[in-house]
Amino acid sequence: MSFETLQSPLRFLQSTLSDVRLPGWLQQYQAWWENEGQAISDATDRAGTPWLRMFDRSGVRVDEILYSPEYWRMLRHGYQTGLVWHVFEESAILPAGLGIYVTSFYDPGLACPYTVSLATAVPLSKYGNADLQQLWLPRLLEKDEAVWQGATWMTEVKGGSDLGANVETVAQRVQNGWLLTGDKYFAYRGGTCGRGSAT
Repeated sequence: MSFETLQSPLRFLQSTLSDVRLPGWLQQYQAWWENEGQAISDATDRAGTPWLRMFDRSGVRVDEILYSPEYWRMLRHGYQTGLVWHVFEESAILPAGLGIYVTSFYDPGLACPYTVSLATAVPLSKYGNADLQQLWLPRLLEKDEAVWQGATWMTEVKGGSDLGANVETVAQRVQNGWLLTGDKYFAYRGGTCGRGSAT
């Protein structure tokens, strides 16, 4: 395999998946990364680290994670391109896999929210009752900036199939909610996947 092939996600996919016809939108998606996305990703990596806004202007505790506008621009582009909705329109998971691969080539961390959103939409469409599907699927499959992201809630490293046997985090009810003490693996709503401690 040539060095040039390894420098382009689509050339690599074409060389390794010769029997798969790559969709035209995927070429446009890679072109966007080459022309705009990579520069946005690089700038976000240098100066766009998310930060925690603990209080609003009135001093009320809000604990809001703030992301740079460039991060949202990059993220929304993938949703609008169809990294989630193509799966439903084409009744196939391959479009998401191809799109997420291209995303990962340029910004691996950005692939996580798409994967989590897909991992929310697919089980919902498969196992959710009609009311839940009607309420949530249209929002997860929007093609514009109104799109919603999926979310996951994972537990401790040792959670396994018997969660009750291995929970080490302690939750205590406090005046305005809950206080978690321990190691969570992890609560997540879009953004960057990761592990964090709560005390």
